[in-house]
Amino acid sequence: MVGKNHGRLQWIANNGTNKPQPNDLAISTFGGTRGHISYVIAVGGDKYSVIESNKGWNGYLSKSDHAYPGNKDVKGWFRLQ
Repeated sequence: MVGKNHGRLQWIANNGTNKPQPNDLAISTFGGTRGHISYVIAVGGDKYSVIESNKGWNGYLSKSDHAYPGNKDVKGWFRLQ
């Protein structure tokens, strides 16, 4: 699924300088081969905020902030067209 468009979802690869936008679905690997998806809610400066699960609270949703740009764990994001 990652690496190509799907219907109205446009795939945007992380090139190290571009940034996701609010409402994008960010796809990450966090250094391994396991996939991770998060919903982008805000972008500002060198950080972006997401709603995600599987971090800390046994699957509960939580808000997290991530450093950007240049985060190599972020493979890219899907944007609704």
